Amino acid sequence: MLKKVESSHLKMILKWRNSDEVRKASLDSSVILEADHYHWWSGYLKDPRKNAYIYSVDGVDLGIISWVVDQGAGCAVWSFYLSPEAPRGMGHGQNMLKEGLGVIFSDEKISEVVGIVLLSNEPSIQLHKKLGFQLISPKTGSEDRLQFRLER
Repeated sequence: MLKKVESSHLKMILKWRNSDEVRKASLDSSVILEADHYHWWSGYLKDPRKNAYIYSVDGVDLGIISWVVDQGAGCAVWSFYLSPEAPRGMGHGQNMLKEGLGVIFSDEKISEVVGIVLLSNEPSIQLHKKLGFQLISPKTGSEDRLQFRLER
C-alpha cells in the first residue's frame, strides 16, 4: 500500500536514507544532516510537481518512492529505496514500484517514467528491466550511471 509522505515520516526516512546500504546505492552517497533533510523535505512536500509515498505492508513501512513531474515533457523521473530493515527477496521492491507506476500513469499528462541508476546497483538495473524499462543510454556526462525509460 502506498501512502503520501507526511512530516511525521521524515525522521524515519532520514534514518533509512543515511544507512550504509541505501547510501551505497544512491546517486548522492553523502550523509545528510538532520537540518538539511527537514529543510529539503519542507520544500519538496509543498511543490505540486513533486510526489512521495511510503510503501507499507500489513502496517509496516518498508520503503519510499518519489518522482518529479515535468508536465511539458510528459515525463516523471523517479527515485526509490527499501528500508534497510525490509525483508529482501520477497518482491517488496517490485510491488512498490508497480504500485508507484499505477499512481504515476494515472496522471494522463505523463507518458513516460525515467530512472537513473548507478552502474554498480545491479538489483535496481534488473528491477527496471523486469518492469519493462528500456535502457536509453549511459546518463550524459555521468559514466557511472545508466538511464532507463518506460513509456505508457
